Amino acid sequence: MKLWGCKIFTGIAGSTIDFGEVEFADGKITKVSALHKDAIVPEFSKEVIDARGKFVMPGMIDCECHLVQDAGPSAFTRIWNGTLTESMFNTMRSAERYLRRGFTTVRDCGDKQYETVFLRDKINEKKARGPRIICCGMFIRVTKGHATGWEVDGPYEARKAAREDLSHKIDWVKIVVESSSVIKTQHEAGALQMLPDEIEAICTVAHNYGKQVAAHVHTERGIVSALTCGVRTIEHCTALTPIVVNMLKEKDAYGITTFTPYARMAVDTSGITSPGMHEYCDRVMETKSRYFADAIKNGANLAFGTDAGAPLTYHGDSGYELACIMKYGMIDAEHALEFVTTKAARALQLDDSLGELQPGYVADIKVINGDPTKDIYVCDDVAYVFKEGELVCVDNQLLDVNNRPLWDREILTEVTKPIPEKA
Repeated sequence: MKLWGCKIFTGIAGSTIDFGEVEFADGKITKVSALHKDAIVPEFSKEVIDARGKFVMPGMIDCECHLVQDAGPSAFTRIWNGTLTESMFNTMRSAERYLRRGFTTVRDCGDKQYETVFLRDKINEKKARGPRIICCGMFIRVTKGHATGWEVDGPYEARKAAREDLSHKIDWVKIVVESSSVIKTQHEAGALQMLPDEIEAICTVAHNYGKQVAAHVHTERGIVSALTCGVRTIEHCTALTPIVVNMLKEKDAYGITTFTPYARMAVDTSGITSPGMHEYCDRVMETKSRYFADAIKNGANLAFGTDAGAPLTYHGDSGYELACIMKYGMIDAEHALEFVTTKAARALQLDDSLGELQPGYVADIKVINGDPTKDIYVCDDVAYVFKEGELVCVDNQLLDVNNRPLWDREILTEVTKPIPEKA
């Protein structure tokens, strides 16, 4: 299979090919090369696709999402109080939408009752359509703490919960170190919910199983505690202070961006967001924006994540999060695209085979109508998606496992937009 005449982002800023071709076979990329401007146009077919005027890049990777949630009002509470049937349907619908938008890998950072594990296996068996799912299973939290899932008090219960969680064949462990409302002022760190001995106990068990740990945490104090105890990724990572930046580099750990829910809820006028949440999201965005550009300048390990499933944060949308990364990080589009490709692959320790377009890598490829280096929002206008070399989406239309058009389960473009399109 060949994509001919396209602009190619390989996954590395500065190495973009303005006019080139990508070849792949048996699920792997075999060739990525530039073409002469006067190159002879080949005869196009099912195996040689005319990609002139299109932008080709690695399949996108979202490091932080919740497939079980639906991005509606009170998404978390409503779904967790709903039926397992409803949560399974939401999980399948969210996964399909991700693939249609060119995300070929996602990490689900907390489900209701291991729905994502079931769907991951069905996708791997080619009995369902969806991205490659990295499953965290159920949250581990302290008693009455933020979120839901396994409840622990003390290191002994923490170890037991980690073993219970891992028995469900999850890929990562997700813990809740702090509440989502711990940032009370721009200077106040907030109280830890999960103590260091509990975090360390969970990390020890996970590492013994060959797994890594992700932590929900915002403040410097919480981030330092999590990284010291062995956590690999910091979800939200709001307080990117110099201390945090240095620890991320020292520990080879990653902060996950998740601008979208906070940026959107901070300006929401639809009534979905309560006044208290408006105020909270304003504080989060003030803190994120204060530190983010300096963190990038100083080489912080950071990767793309949306927290999709949270209110107003739709599965598969990439343009808004990338626009925020560009705006608050003061970087161009190519460097922002690294966050959702190479950097995301490194964060999830998948960079030996995913996140780049180069020979030998898995042929996860997104083909975009337009050029996101000129308008980042065209990332959501998808021409083709290939997963492991197989064509799975054409013009935002997902194909089923027999390459037939799959029934549209939802309209990709929302009928009403309660927030501005641009970040």
